[in-house]
Amino acid sequence: MNLRIPTVSLKEEELVFDYGMTYISLRNLDHPRSLQILNTPISISFGLFEDFEVMDPDVFEEDIIEDSVTFVLGEDGKVLSLVKPGGKPVKDEMLMTLRSKASDRYNEVYEVFETYRKSLGKEMELE
Repeated sequence: MNLRIPTVSLKEEELVFDYGMTYISLRNLDHPRSLQILNTPISISFGLFEDFEVMDPDVFEEDIIEDSVTFVLGEDGKVLSLVKPGGKPVKDEMLMTLRSKASDRYNEVYEVFETYRKSLGKEMELE
């Protein structure tokens, strides 16, 4: 399956998505459907040095780290993705330690996100 991005045009009161051979038309633009957000993924990265790690490294630290690991956590801290691009292998014990730290960080960030979302009122309410 390949990603195909349509050409979008507005013709009178009709929104037309052109996928080449297939056209999708949305006539009723006055009643858009709401986007239902089912999960709030949060990314936590670690820069790895020989004997320690740095959580969410800044630009300076990224230039000098030896390796990196990124976790994307979702609802209830569930791991949605783990990215470890190239470099040296990381031991299972280290991954479990980083996973635990990522989970703690997820809880902190998610709490701040939820507080902010609730402060916006009903216009941002997630179903």
